[in-house]
Amino acid sequence: MLSVRFKHAAYQRILTIGCDVVPDLLRWIERRPGHLHHALAALTSESPLPAGTAAGVAEVYAAWLVWGREHGYGPPG
Repeated sequence: MLSVRFKHAAYQRILTIGCDVVPDLLRWIERRPGHLHHALAALTSESPLPAGTAAGVAEVYAAWLVWGREHGYGPPG
């Protein structure tokens, strides 16, 4: 259940670090997808997909990685 994960101390610690952790989260989801896209959204107040877009987890992660490159968080695609 996602609400339990969001309340987990480690997840909350990620959020307290702030945007400095965004590059690390992007590298993490590139190697090992999980539910960290929620943390990225919370930290950046952004969404790489238009509201209401139906997308699977792989598409969400791909969109976050493109977003990261476009915002200077990674190598060009």
